[in-house]
Amino acid sequence: APVSLPPWEYFLAFPDERVSHTEFAQIDLNRDGIPDDLIGAPAYDSTTPGLGRVVVTSGWDGQEFVLFDNTSTEGNDLYGAATVALPDFFGDGHVAVAVGAPLSDSGAADAGRVYVYGGSDHALRLTIDALHADAGLGMAIADLGDVNGDGLADLAIGAPGSATGQQGTVFI
Repeated sequence: APVSLPPWEYFLAFPDERVSHTEFAQIDLNRDGIPDDLIGAPAYDSTTPGLGRVVVTSGWDGQEFVLFDNTSTEGNDLYGAATVALPDFFGDGHVAVAVGAPLSDSGAADAGRVYVYGGSDHALRLTIDALHADAGLGMAIADLGDVNGDGLADLAIGAPGSATGQQGTVFI
């Protein structure tokens, strides 16, 4: 039976944070039996313009219990433009969280990067970089379930400008 959740609101702490994407996760990140929310704020600015952040809030009361801050110092990379929860992505029994930063310059100018956090401590475990300028890797990310039958979640990553003629590509 569906769980009836209490109403709550999430207020941004800084002007111009602009929540870009909210996913009502079908996975219980804090293991309290109630699905939680991933909230990406790619325009978040505490010290560097447009640094971005992702907040995980409790589905029960809306309280923050995990905060993913962009560790880059470049800013304006849209960290948090896309978020997704991945059940057991690393095979450790814990939910992983993937965060897109499609304008990251880590591989080339505006090539994009995807950060994947996992384990019980939600530590950064994997980064995936595009190598071509203007690829926008991480503009869209999705949990595909277990596509290849290995028992682990599979991830789709969109890069709208990654192919010749700006045709775009989805990586699995």
